[in-house]
Amino acid sequence: MRKLLTLASSILLLAGAATGAAQAAPPKPASYVMAQSDARAEVSGMTVAQATELQAQIDDQLRKSPGGTQISATEISWNGGNVVMEFPVPGQKQASLTSAKALGPNAARRPAAAGEVDLVASGTCYDTGTCQYQKCPYGWTDQWYCLYQDSDWGGRRLQWKDHYPYEQTLDTWNFSYQASGWVNTSLKTVVEVWGPGGQRLWFEPARDNFFSDPTHNSFVGWDANDKATSFTSYGDA
Repeated sequence: MRKLLTLASSILLLAGAATGAAQAAPPKPASYVMAQSDARAEVSGMTVAQATELQAQIDDQLRKSPGGTQISATEISWNGGNVVMEFPVPGQKQASLTSAKALGPNAARRPAAAGEVDLVASGTCYDTGTCQYQKCPYGWTDQWYCLYQDSDWGGRRLQWKDHYPYEQTLDTWNFSYQASGWVNTSLKTVVEVWGPGGQRLWFEPARDNFFSDPTHNSFVGWDANDKATSFTSYGDA
């Protein structure tokens, strides 16, 4: 009987230890939880280890650039969604496509009015606002311009859809001295990027017409690489 009682006690102790271990398990990082309902395949397939590494990067970015909100597993937005930073899933070179949440409900264009010439077929990416060039998004309604942390459009991507005629410091988004490439999908907005001492590092023209490729540069050159500190943009994004 004593042996049976001892065995039963041991089983209860082991069960209690297992329960305690389960209760003490750390919660999944926010990036992992958000990824489970993300429509982007490269995001929804993240492991817990990848999400943990990514969430640390996002938390660090939020500390260094106040006012932002994490809106998806890989994205932070500022200014009501007019500025978005996209992070690569750890192990991937390029940041993911912009999520539907970041594009917003107004990305799709309004229906053509009666008698209006309709240049865009319904259901195309121009119509839904989901076209992209090197994952910098655009459509009929919203056209973004993007800076890339690494050459060949790699690393973090910082993108805007408003224009800023007054100089904007990249310190606002913890992106000074980090840009290596760019894409400008806009038809009307041109962008000037500046470096230390007010030196103009490069100019981003607008697209020639609605169906032409966005203007772009996969590497700004050694003289300008990792030197951008601010920008101005003119026109209607």
